[in-house]
Amino acid sequence: MVEVNAKFHPDGGRFLVKNYPKDGEYRRIKLTSQITDKLRSYARDHLLADGDLLFTMPTPEPVLAILPAPSAAPGGRVLCKTLSLPTLETGSS
Repeated sequence: MVEVNAKFHPDGGRFLVKNYPKDGEYRRIKLTSQITDKLRSYARDHLLADGDLLFTMPTPEPVLAILPAPSAAPGGRVLCKTLSLPTLETGSS
């Protein structure tokens, strides 16, 4: 399963199930019977069908920040603060 941009998904979704893993090696994990029973119960309670995701990834809400207006120096110039100043390299020959 891979997360893709909606424009690259056939149905416009966020996740696409690939028929093979990225490096060609399949992964196996061992689950206890207690976990499989809980997963089976969860799937039944949530009416999940074959191919449905067990858990969905929540979509984060966009964060908007209101930034203060830049301060103007005398003469109407905007002051910009940088972490470093650009340097000019001159070749000496």
